Amino acid sequence: MQTSEQINELAGALAKAQGEIQNPAKNRVNPHFKSKYADIADGLDVIRPTLSKFGIAFVQATELVEDGMVILRTRMIHSSGQWLESTYPVGRFVKHQELGASLTYAKRQALFSIVGVAGDDDDDGNSATATPGTRKTSNALKRDNPEAWPSLEKAVRSAMTRDELTAVWREFKDVIAVFPIAWKEQSDELFSTRAGEVADRSTDELEAAE
Repeated sequence: MQTSEQINELAGALAKAQGEIQNPAKNRVNPHFKSKYADIADGLDVIRPTLSKFGIAFVQATELVEDGMVILRTRMIHSSGQWLESTYPVGRFVKHQELGASLTYAKRQALFSIVGVAGDDDDDGNSATATPGTRKTSNALKRDNPEAWPSLEKAVRSAMTRDELTAVWREFKDVIAVFPIAWKEQSDELFSTRAGEVADRSTDELEAAE
């Protein structure tokens, strides 16, 4: 995560806003997993008025990085000018329809996460993956591929530049695709956090680390 030099006013305002924001109603149903969730429109109806009340706006914009990787940046901006920003990897796409569907999901997950609301049923990570029939529970994944998460975490933390981080994403994207939802969300956060860390490092720091 990246922030402005100071975030004291933003932090205070966000704390007050979070005290009033309620989780959006889960009035949508995933037909594959029979789970309930709140879509982005439901979330906006709950989140936007309260953030505005405390002088907070947000912007979600995409960026195309190396090798066609699309990332989503979600920035919270306070009326003082202070801000904080998270990065969410969306993926690589040929068809605009595919990008649109994934971007909607990414916007919902990124916004709900940064504001601190829950938009999905909590099933302990048993329902995840976009392809029904390939999803695994956490226990099954640990049994079948015990090195999946440790290998991913080590590779992400070893990446020293955005290009290296993108290469890690390419290497592990098929592994991540069958993660339970809880693991997938953790991997998204791991990539997002590391992306902010490598972006903040100077050239001298990067050279010294090599």
